[in-house]
Amino acid sequence: MNNRMNKKDLRCSISRAIRELDPRVRAAAGEQIIGQILKLPAWGRADSVFAYSAMDDEVDLSELLITARTQGKKVFLPRIEEGQREMCFFEASPGDCPSAPVPLERHGLGFLQPQGRGGVEGVPRPGSVVIVPGRAFDLRGRRLGRGGGYYDRWLAGLDPGVFLLGVAFGCQIVPAVPCDPWDVALPRVLNDSLTTAPGP
Repeated sequence: MNNRMNKKDLRCSISRAIRELDPRVRAAAGEQIIGQILKLPAWGRADSVFAYSAMDDEVDLSELLITARTQGKKVFLPRIEEGQREMCFFEASPGDCPSAPVPLERHGLGFLQPQGRGGVEGVPRPGSVVIVPGRAFDLRGRRLGRGGGYYDRWLAGLDPGVFLLGVAFGCQIVPAVPCDPWDVALPRVLNDSLTTAPGP
């Protein structure tokens, strides 16, 4: 079986596992993960955070991003233009926060993203915190996405001084993720089992 088929099967398996999680368990997991992130020294030092607006089956970081704004950090969220293969990040704010520099709109894939391209486009600098979702991660930090390749292309160009981490529910951590040469591994992954893989 080739990698493409392995990835498809793993995505289906993980999707089922997440659907079977009680919503209260998901919420509690998100709170645990946010608590871990807030304790990271890199979070305290960072002046900018690059994250995401969660879909229903992803770790919800809304409260973390609101906290970031209250701490004076700039929050950037991804935007994907319909029909294009690139992903850019623009300064935004989650939820109904009235101080949002750019309003949010719903993308065809279901997630919220900064509206238009009139806002401030952000590029992570050394010390920026970048938080990445995924379908699955393994103990070597290898990541399986949704199959579009947006994050792999974007991550490949980041400065090595960026503080990069993935976040996931415990059921998304697997022994091994099938990889292709272009897949980008993450140096650390946080999940609600309070483990970090593979770096501190």
